[in-house]
Amino acid sequence: MVWTLAELADALGAGLDGPPGHIVARPAAPDSDDAQGIAFCTTRQVARHAQNSGVGAVIAPAELPVRGKPRLITGDPYRAFGRFLLLYRPEDGREAGRHPTAQVASSARVEPSAFLGAYVVVEDDVRIDSGAQILSFCHIGRGSVIGARTTLHPHVVLYPRTRVGRDCLLHAGSIVGSEGLGFFPGADGSWQKFPQVGDAELGDEVQLGAGTVVERGAFGTTRVGPGTKIGAQTVIGHNATIGSGAMISGQVGIAGSATIGDNVLMGGQAGVADHVTIADGVALGARAAALRDLPHAGLHFGVPARPAEEIMRAYAIFPWLPELLRRVQRLDARCEEHRKRS
Repeated sequence: MVWTLAELADALGAGLDGPPGHIVARPAAPDSDDAQGIAFCTTRQVARHAQNSGVGAVIAPAELPVRGKPRLITGDPYRAFGRFLLLYRPEDGREAGRHPTAQVASSARVEPSAFLGAYVVVEDDVRIDSGAQILSFCHIGRGSVIGARTTLHPHVVLYPRTRVGRDCLLHAGSIVGSEGLGFFPGADGSWQKFPQVGDAELGDEVQLGAGTVVERGAFGTTRVGPGTKIGAQTVIGHNATIGSGAMISGQVGIAGSATIGDNVLMGGQAGVADHVTIADGVALGARAAALRDLPHAGLHFGVPARPAEEIMRAYAIFPWLPELLRRVQRLDARCEEHRKRS
């Protein structure tokens, strides 16, 4: 499918700067030589790449001219480009029914409009609501619930009594409801198992990246709030609570019984210690470590994580530390010399 620039401007709610009949066929990188591609520009550096390339058109804000290129003008090029991608490659349609190799317990309730792929296993007392898509090799443990229109990509595992809300997306290999690391030292010094008898719950519109694990509570429930998006290879420890609308990047580690507020942002490989509370609206930078409560919204980074303005002041001092050390050493030597004389 192809579009004219005018058609895309109407579809994306953007302004038009260029020939209305210019043809756009596909997304492209700013430095592409695709004459029918369209890229998005958010910075002057990216705009220069686009300007010097053969890409056919760009999506850019009004204040970011890209000489010689037809433009769609919008205040949020990233969002407009995302909407274009949905036009270019709409989401796959939903299927209904079940593959003949799917194994479904007699006590499970699967809505007729749901789909079960090859070698899916559905245990006793499971409920799968309308339009859910359970793709090949998924395992749905006893007593679990999957909400309407939720999609589980291949090899997702839901342990028993897991609850997943509506319109969720669980990517391949993600696991919800597995045991956390619960042990205590026995009288002989060996590790004794602390049974993990709780469960796990994902709210509506939650997304889990590939290979992400949400552990069930030791007792009680591990919760991920509605609208939260979690990247790949992240671990949510037992009895943790994550609020609504959080955005958590890949390889983040959230320890047991941590509490994460609403609309929290976490960069890649950030960590949160057990029983720590993160307030609503906190942004935790990449590889930051929240070792104690963060009670105020705003950007935090470093180890331990501290408000950004404090860390930046400290970073500004770092280049001077060698010279300061030399000065202190000279002063110390003088003091020692003075002490010997007195």
